[in-house]
Amino acid sequence: MPWSSEERGAGALALAAALCPALLAAGCDGESSFAIPFVDAGAPGDRNAAVCAAWAEGLCAHENACSFLLTWTDPAQCVQRETLRCELIASDRDVAFDPTRVTACSEPDAGDCSVPYGSLCLDQGRGKVGAPCVWDDGCESGACDYGFDPVTGDPAACGTCQLEPCGGACPSGQECILSDDAGAICGTVAGPGDPCTRPDNCTGFYYCAADGTCAPDAELGDPCGEGSPPCAGGNLYCDGTQHCSVIMAAPYGAACGIVGSDTYVCAGSGTCDPTSGECLPPAPDGDVCDDSQGLGCLPPARCILNHCVFPSFALCPGTGTP
Repeated sequence: MPWSSEERGAGALALAAALCPALLAAGCDGESSFAIPFVDAGAPGDRNAAVCAAWAEGLCAHENACSFLLTWTDPAQCVQRETLRCELIASDRDVAFDPTRVTACSEPDAGDCSVPYGSLCLDQGRGKVGAPCVWDDGCESGACDYGFDPVTGDPAACGTCQLEPCGGACPSGQECILSDDAGAICGTVAGPGDPCTRPDNCTGFYYCAADGTCAPDAELGDPCGEGSPPCAGGNLYCDGTQHCSVIMAAPYGAACGIVGSDTYVCAGSGTCDPTSGECLPPAPDGDVCDDSQGLGCLPPARCILNHCVFPSFALCPGTGTP
C-alpha cells in the first residue's frame, strides 16, 4: 500500500525546518507550497545485471528456505534489491568485482541455515586502512565502518576502512569470532556437546548451557527465558508464556505489533505506525527520509542528508554530495 498524500505530507513537514537551510533557503517562508526536492538516488548501470540477478536469486532462495522473512516483503522484492546491491558493489572503484567468481559463488545448502550467507566470493578490495569506503568489499581488510557524523550525530555518509578483525589471522584451530564483551577475538568454536565458556563459544543454533557444554537452542513451542535455552534463529522470540513463538511478517498496509496472541513485525523495512497500527512502507529511492521519525529507506538505499540514496563515493568528503 503506497503512502497517502497525507502521510507523505506529514513526513515532509516534519523535516522542513531541518532541510530548509541546506536545500531551499530562499523558499523557507512557512508557505504551504514549500516542497522538499526529490534527488537522484544514484542507481548504477546494468552491465552486471544478469550476473547479479542470478546471484541474488540464489541468495533469496536461501533466505526464504531458512525463514529469514522479515527483511523483505516477498522473494521478488528480495531479488530486486539484492540485485541492485550487487550492481552497486560492482561499480565501486575499490572493489575487485569478478563476474566469473560471482557466477560460481553459490549459497550454502538451504538446509544448513547456520552457515553465513550473502558473500559475492570476491578478492580483497583495494582500500587501505583509513581510506574512505562504501562497501566492505572495497577494503583490503573487508571491514568498512560508517560510524557517526561527529557534528550532527547522524550515521556518516561515507565509511572508512578499518583494521582486519583479529589481525587477519588466528592460531591453528581457532576462528575469528565476535564477542559481546570483547569485540572480535580469536577463539575456538565448540560443537554440539563440546565444552564451552562463553555464549559466543558455540556453533550456530547452539548455546553454552549451565553445565558448560554446547546445547541446542530452543525450537518453536519449546520453553525459553531465564534458566532455559534461547530461541533458535532470527524469526523466533520468547513470548509472555516463556515459550518460543514465531515473529510474523506483516506486509505494507497490514496490522502490526501485537495482534491477538501473535506479534507482527513490518517486513521490507516498513514502519509500524503507532497511530493506525499498520505497516507504512519505506520512503522511495530519492525521496525524503528521517530515521529518527521512522521514515526509513529500503536497502541498499540509506538515509543520507535526509534523502534515500545509494552508498557512493560521491558522498565522501571532498568529492561532493547528491
